This record gives sequence, structure tokens and C-alpha cells, in this order.
Amino acid sequence: MSLAILNKEIRRIHVIDDDPEVRGAYLEHVKDMDVEGIDVSNSIVNIESLFSTIDTEHDGIICDYQLTGRKYSACNGDVFGKAAYDRHIPFILSSHFKPLSLGGQRRYIPKAVAADDFGIDAVREAFELCLGEYQGSFSLRRRPIRTLVRIEGMKPYGAVYQLNVVVPNWNPTDGVQILIDASSLPDLSKLQAEIEATGEARLTAEVNTGATDSNELYFSEWKSL
Repeated sequence: MSLAILNKEIRRIHVIDDDPEVRGAYLEHVKDMDVEGIDVSNSIVNIESLFSTIDTEHDGIICDYQLTGRKYSACNGDVFGKAAYDRHIPFILSSHFKPLSLGGQRRYIPKAVAADDFGIDAVREAFELCLGEYQGSFSLRRRPIRTLVRIEGMKPYGAVYQLNVVVPNWNPTDGVQILIDASSLPDLSKLQAEIEATGEARLTAEVNTGATDSNELYFSEWKSL
């Protein structure tokens, strides 16, 4: 039993969700794909313990976004998605919510779907998008473009900032709210001073300006002008 995508043979798919019933539903989809499903039923101690059980050559992952309930995991699915991306493991993120920037990790999550939209076709597409990006091939909706970004408001939440941003090359009039790790932003004090003085701060970032929906937008590699 295996699934062939872009010259990659997927033999097992690990299913990560804190709800046993949801895991069971996902495992049924995996069964229909004629691939072995691995039920990650035990609490996840940390990233290393999870990925020590995953074969980077032949495994894939289905992961829920909200994982911190029921003492299942200390972090949410966006963190595991980023870890899978770094290890070139194909994955899909599913959620009953629609977090815009997925904890600031949207750059590393090629496809996130609402639970109601989850299905075999979504898994195949997600795995194909992942493997394509691992080979340096991005879809038009995911291709990173260096572009101007206006920050028109920022609010700290611990190590994370909520930003109100406008991307003129994507939508010159309507802004979006995103969550960004403070460590990824250059010169925070200067940005805050500029916003207080003029109402905005301007930087550049790599943005997928080909995105057709705000929930697909990502921001990375921020730089001062």
C-alpha cells in the first residue's frame, strides 16, 4: 500500500489530533487512499519525540491545528507543520477554526483546510504542494515575492505581535491582521516610533502576492527599507 506523488512514495500517514473521534475520521480517509494510517493517540512530549517515529522518506502527516487541549500537546499544529516543512515531510493542516496567519507560520504551511473541506483530494493536493516547494517549485498562489508592506498598527502579545498590515501589491485598500513572532521583525522600537509619529511604518517582506484569499497570505524575511 502506497501513494505516489512527484516521484515520492508515501507508505504511511500519521494522524495527529487530540480528539479520538476526529482521528478516526481522518484514518478512514487514509484507508480509502490505500495507505497505512498511524494513529498518534499518545500525548506528544515534544517535536523531537514525534519526529523520531516518522520516516522522512516515506511518511506523510495529517495534523489538526488546535492541539493544546486535553493535555495532548504543548503546542499547536502550526509548530508541527513548520517542523515537517523543515524536514521535507509532506503534510496537511486541518482546523475547525480559520486562523489567518496560523501563529505566524503560514509561510511553511502550503495548504490548510477547514475540517469541513477535508478529504482525499485535499490531502493529495497538500502533499503535492509540499513536495513541489521542497524541490523549489511554488504555485502562483504560494510563490514568495519581495514587496512593500505598510504596518498601520501593532500590539504585543508576549513574544508575538498582532500587526495591521496593508500590502499594496496585493490589495492597496484593505488591510489584514496577522500574528508575527517579534524576533522576525527588525528594530521594533523604530517601527513603534514610526507608527506613533506618522500612523504607519514601511518595510519589505516576502509575501505570496498571488494568493487569492487573505487566509493564504504569508509574510517572512522582513527587512527595513
